[in-house]
Amino acid sequence: VLGLRRRKRASRGVALSGALATATTVAVSALGWFIYPAYRQHLRRPLYVADLRLGLAFEVKEHLAFFALLLTLAGAALLWHARGPHGARLRRPVMACYGAAAALTAVVCALGIWLATTKGFAYPL
Repeated sequence: VLGLRRRKRASRGVALSGALATATTVAVSALGWFIYPAYRQHLRRPLYVADLRLGLAFEVKEHLAFFALLLTLAGAALLWHARGPHGARLRRPVMACYGAAAALTAVVCALGIWLATTKGFAYPL
């Protein structure tokens, strides 16, 4: 987002930065999908039983994380095309996708920290 603020087109560095951000987001999402069965089996129901807000917060966190992943992938696709002749036109949509994904990721992190400090796998419910 910051790299596109002053440029009309995506430079090589901006494209690399977008690729790294996208790869990181995809890797973290894959890790979440990997641990989801354990959450569903061991923690989901006890979270809801302990406090409805905790269960709902986790569900909201999951949905926001998925939207962040989609926005990151959309930003990556737009950034790929922004290196071509339509780069100046696609600058704002790329910034919007990555900016919204970053905002959602910050909310997901805050919810995750709140949930982990309240209840987690290490705490018997």
